[in-house]
Amino acid sequence: MFRKFVVITGAFLVLLVVGSIRGQYVEHIRYPGDTEPYVQQIKGAKVSTQEEAKKIAKEAYSKKTKYKVSVAGARTNVEVLGFDVPGFGKMGDKVWDVRFTKDITNVSINATIAIIWVHPKTAEVYFLIGPWVADEKKE
Repeated sequence: MFRKFVVITGAFLVLLVVGSIRGQYVEHIRYPGDTEPYVQQIKGAKVSTQEEAKKIAKEAYSKKTKYKVSVAGARTNVEVLGFDVPGFGKMGDKVWDVRFTKDITNVSINATIAIIWVHPKTAEVYFLIGPWVADEKKE
């Protein structure tokens, strides 16, 4: 059992190191069955590109928090909803997953500071996590 753990753990560490060397940091871990890990465009959608999704998410973030974020520090991917989100989307809908990051210099990583979904068909925004969560808990 211990030997299997060491082999699996060692393989995972090699994956992280190789990913870090190639892309500065690992942006997305591919799982078996992933078909669209780096979609850059959704044809025929109101929000059809990553750049449009980032811009919409940035404006929504700034409006909600009064903070400014950089689009340059955002990672975007397409996710498929596995459940209905009332007022936003239905199970099976594709959504832009926009993650704003902040460089934490003492540990040399980009930490996620907010995750916002943007619906490509409607341009609606759904706030997943961010600094507003702490503010809402105070109320």
